[in-house]
Amino acid sequence: MRKFIILAAATLAGLPSVALADVAAAETASAFVPRVGQLVYSSDGKRIGNIDRVDAARVSIIADMKMVYVARSTLSAGDKGRAISSLKAAEIRK
Repeated sequence: MRKFIILAAATLAGLPSVALADVAAAETASAFVPRVGQLVYSSDGKRIGNIDRVDAARVSIIADMKMVYVARSTLSAGDKGRAISSLKAAEIRK
């Protein structure tokens, strides 16, 4: 019985490190994860607006009191927690 408890404890102790490794691998696979409320800027440096909703393929942004949609693949991490789109402001607001 004592061997079982030690084996079970050793097994459970190893689980968090495996789970953390999986999370780290997932974060490296997708370089940038947009989040609700994050500011979005265009490639030409103009402020677009805040992310309102994050879907699998796109994010919705409130820009000039309208809802605009941008593909997640066009977003990357910027400084100060901002998201930078590879699109210009005119392309996003179309």
